[in-house]
Amino acid sequence: MTNSIPTAVSSFVNANGVTLHVRADGHTVGSSPAAPILYLHSLGADLRIFDQVVARLPQRPHLRLDLRGHGLSGAPAGDYAIAQLADDALRVLDAAGADKAVLVGVSVGGMVALRAALDHPERVAGLVLSNTAAKLGEEDVWRARMDTVFEQGVASLADSTLLRWFPEEFRHANPAMTAGLGNMIARTSAAGYAGVCAALGAEDLRARLPELKRDVLVVGGSHDLSTPPPVVSELARALPAARLEMVDGAGHLPMVDAPERFAALLTQYLEHVNDKENRRG
Repeated sequence: MTNSIPTAVSSFVNANGVTLHVRADGHTVGSSPAAPILYLHSLGADLRIFDQVVARLPQRPHLRLDLRGHGLSGAPAGDYAIAQLADDALRVLDAAGADKAVLVGVSVGGMVALRAALDHPERVAGLVLSNTAAKLGEEDVWRARMDTVFEQGVASLADSTLLRWFPEEFRHANPAMTAGLGNMIARTSAAGYAGVCAALGAEDLRARLPELKRDVLVVGGSHDLSTPPPVVSELARALPAARLEMVDGAGHLPMVDAPERFAALLTQYLEHVNDKENRRG
């Protein structure tokens, strides 16, 4: 398939009737022997949370998308499903002409990456699951969050979200960045935010984890209040071939508050995957 996603500019892909905002960086997909890295962000965020990681790996082909309901992507009303979000991601790979990718997902993005790897292992060259779990909270909690969004707006959740995402030290040292990230959360579509909440409440992948035989990098943050270290550690233990890396001092989004460390871990994992593939070849 011809690559229809230009490099280093925003473009748009129609996936299952929803317009998805996509960005490609680094080497053009298909011009590098390495599989592209496809990044999947958290609830209330967008593809920009990976900016500092992408900038540290200029030699790789990168693909990022705003999940449906987020950023510049379409935000249809109604409940979404994790399988639906995973299929969106694969449609982005199709548009880029990529047979497979290394999936890097954080929080709900991690669950989306996990579902894609379970349902379509032939499309996945590697898997990095950051600050996530196979089951993220209970459905009644997510339904209550949806009620809040519809009654008070997403902006009402911005301050509490920042407290869960980032340690106090980071927030105090980076007030402008913290404020900007608060704007990102507040400007998320209410329909999109609620749709992803519904997807989170309905998904439980715990029983399927033994199916995933490939090497997986699981990343957590020592100061993460959304998916605390015990939650992330439980995911790593349940996977047949996972390596756990806990980033000291990081919160829920280590690609934002510890990008150098996150990029280093990703680079090491990519080298491991490449070495293993070369030995197999």
